[in-house]
Amino acid sequence: MANKPQLLPMAMATAALILWVCSLFLTGLVLYSRQETLSGLNILAMGWLSPLMLNFAWFANVFFLYSAVALLSGGIPLKTSVLAVLLSFDTARFNQYLLNEGGATTPIYGYGWGAVLWFAAIFLMLAAVGACRRQL
Repeated sequence: MANKPQLLPMAMATAALILWVCSLFLTGLVLYSRQETLSGLNILAMGWLSPLMLNFAWFANVFFLYSAVALLSGGIPLKTSVLAVLLSFDTARFNQYLLNEGGATTPIYGYGWGAVLWFAAIFLMLAAVGACRRQL
């Protein structure tokens, strides 16, 4: 019976992981040049280079995944889930996409459903951590 109150946070964390995985297969960014789109998987694969453009939102993925593993393992990763949310806000500053190693960039035209699900997953993980902490 002691584990029963933890069902809601675990379900929320699982839902957050499902949203995050779904975001990988949907459009994350729409680039202005040629109306090209980038899926979440493309962004995840190349996002580690974003500090070259002084953007650190990609690192929210690292803290999100750490939070998921820690929460599902019985921990309460409040600091890492808050850090994931804070880093995700840096997406708003990301207005240019680096096209090639020569330094050519293109403006970002908009965000797709992949970005929406990505944000939802990160915020749902924070809510799951908060729910878990509240039940203690």
